[in-house]
Amino acid sequence: MTQENIFSSLSRYGFRQEENYLTESFVYLLNLLLEKDPTAGGKMLSNLYGDNLDFIAVGKDVSISTQLTFDDGQPDIAIKVSSEKIILVEVKCDSPLGQDQLVRYYDYLQSLPYTKK
Repeated sequence: MTQENIFSSLSRYGFRQEENYLTESFVYLLNLLLEKDPTAGGKMLSNLYGDNLDFIAVGKDVSISTQLTFDDGQPDIAIKVSSEKIILVEVKCDSPLGQDQLVRYYDYLQSLPYTKK
């Protein structure tokens, strides 16, 4: 007998919710890694950030949330690192990016008082 994965099991309960399930599962995994294995969690965040930023050093200053809303958009995941860095993650599952979606996210990031990379 083939074991179903969690997403196919959950999809019975909501039509076209795969992207939300992926988002919430990924955030859960990131938070669990940061709690149980900060080294692995830090490496995962460093890969998302695209830099060798030492996320392990910031420890509890990492905040991961879903569905951040601002005037021109709603990225799926916002990862705030202390008061200096923010990473926005857009999760896609069988759907394209919206028109100018990444440009709007970039403009939003540029409007924040965070340190520019």
